[in-house]
Amino acid sequence: MHAPPDHHAGTGQRGRTPARWRAVAAAVAAAAVVAAAALSLAAGAVPASAAGGYTVTATIPVGAVPEAVAVDPATDTAYVASSGAGTVSVISAAGLARGPVVSGYRAGKCVADSGDSAVNDTPITIAACDGSPGQDWTVTGSGTLQVNGKCLDIYRDKKTSKAPVELYTCTGGANQQWHASAGTLVNPVSGKCLDDPRFRTTPGTRLEIYTCTGGANQQWKIP
Repeated sequence: MHAPPDHHAGTGQRGRTPARWRAVAAAVAAAAVVAAAALSLAAGAVPASAAGGYTVTATIPVGAVPEAVAVDPATDTAYVASSGAGTVSVISAAGLARGPVVSGYRAGKCVADSGDSAVNDTPITIAACDGSPGQDWTVTGSGTLQVNGKCLDIYRDKKTSKAPVELYTCTGGANQQWHASAGTLVNPVSGKCLDDPRFRTTPGTRLEIYTCTGGANQQWKIP
């Protein structure tokens, strides 16, 4: 059984808006901290607390008084409505990296969602790189690695060596956080590295976390 996630519901940040803008704002789930970041992005300034994963590529006119912000976390997109200017500006996260996570030990081996499944608890394995959707990982600005709409997850939030990794609904939990460091993928809360056990390259070998050793079986090339 997987440890129950701690869910936190987002709340909207909306001012008084005409009906035509309320429909836009209601279309997505607005989160206060992301909404604040979106306003700053619209103004061309990114606060340090919200800058991770975002790049300002252009200054977007949103009018003198933006009155509503709505955010779609699933697509990393914000909508800023301004009744004064009669506009809705769309702000998207720039440069989210996608592609295979390739073994640094064997260049032809990749991290794979076994069977290209979106089912919770699906094992994450080593496999021959084949360009399939189950190997098309997204590196997000929030520190997760995602494929098929789910996150790379440490089973039951374990922090000990040899704990297996799996696919699971993204919860924001610490067991779904990964930090790229010197070619490794480190889970910060456990301090352990994503590991190909015993340097195995047999397709279907389940990956795990293990004490970071600097070994080639813990080296990964991310998108």
